[in-house]
Parts: sequence; C-alpha cells; structure tokens
Amino acid sequence: MCDNSMRYTELGNLIRQFWERLGLGQGALATALQIGQQTDSQWENGRLRPERDMVDSLVKIFHIEIDPILAAGGYELSKPVHPLLKRLPLASLIAEDFELFCRDLFFAYGGLFIPFLLQ
Repeated sequence: MCDNSMRYTELGNLIRQFWERLGLGQGALATALQIGQQTDSQWENGRLRPERDMVDSLVKIFHIEIDPILAAGGYELSKPVHPLLKRLPLASLIAEDFELFCRDLFFAYGGLFIPFLLQ
C-alpha cells in the first residue's frame, strides 16, 4: 500500500513560498481562489494538488511562469508539435527559424495550407 500523504510536497512548498513572497496569508489565497482554507492547506501539505484550472489561477495571482508548478505537481507537460518536420527536412532549423518559416508559409498561402499541416 502506497502512502500518498506527502505526494505533492514539492508543489505545496512552492505554493507556500509564492504566497509568502507576496505577503499573503493562507486565508487570503484561499479567498482569492474562492476555495476553502482547508483545500489550500491540503495543497501546501502535499496531500492534494490543485486541479489544472486552479494552476492557471495560481499563475495569474503569483505572476509566475507555469512550468515550475506543472513540473512540481506532476502534471503532464505538453510538448511542442511540429507536424512539418515529418514532411520536410526542417530538423536542422532552430526553433526561431522554424517559427518564421511557418509564419511565412501561412501568409504565403493565406491560411489554406493549415489543414495540410494538421493531418
């Protein structure tokens, strides 16, 4: 039997650090998120993690990047998908050049090329 009582401790510590930096109390954060203080306490103690939509709210309140929260909470991180790489030899392009290529392609074809990219 697995003890999950401290499963999200790293995430809880981050949440606590962020609200302390802003000079908020646990109750103020719970009020801002429209959740019970007990729920916030469970997050901070690592017993639970926020639902994904709550993570977005935390990011807005704390004015932080989302990646540290997602990583600490064990959320699935989305990976950028470049469908063109399967069809064209673009693997040697750096990300910025790839984005410029896609932008130019989009404008050159007036958006008509997009369904092909999504296949």
